[in-house]
Amino acid sequence: MEDVFHFPVEEGFHRVRSDHRLNYRFMSSPSIPAARAIPIEPKLVRIPEGWFAMGSETGQDNERPVHRVWVDEFRLASCVVTNAGYAAFVRATGNPPPPFSENPDFNHPEQPVVAVSWFRAITYCEWLSRGTGLRYRLPTEAEWERAARGGVEDRPGGRAAASQDRSPSSRNPVSRKEIESEKA
Repeated sequence: MEDVFHFPVEEGFHRVRSDHRLNYRFMSSPSIPAARAIPIEPKLVRIPEGWFAMGSETGQDNERPVHRVWVDEFRLASCVVTNAGYAAFVRATGNPPPPFSENPDFNHPEQPVVAVSWFRAITYCEWLSRGTGLRYRLPTEAEWERAARGGVEDRPGGRAAASQDRSPSSRNPVSRKEIESEKA
């Protein structure tokens, strides 16, 4: 299981920056260049409101029974937080880097950040919110499953949008590397 996360934005919040200098000072520190202290806003996609079948009859016990759930419209980051994005947070706040930040299998700047605790993910969302003037938070379990299903409900456990092609060429570079090392 990977500890990557997206950051949805609740509806009804608007960007308010009445004084850029105040925000700039708030996010700056003497040892960190101010330009690095301001986070990059994630690209968001709209997830429409609606009912969906949540859970799985063939999954773990805590996924049963399948039940209908209503989710209000929300926006979700189109990509997971990368090592580069999380590194900006670490530099700006003095929070510790993630556990695998020195491991070459997991530390490429464009790879998803992994092994971040729920508490650090919440702290990241708070930092991102202060730096952008928008409210970011982690998705609920229902929001995540609705988004992961991609509007398709014929597959259990939120795997509707997952590719059925499991050949090494269809996987991401980390997965290919894992497959190659397993063969050795």
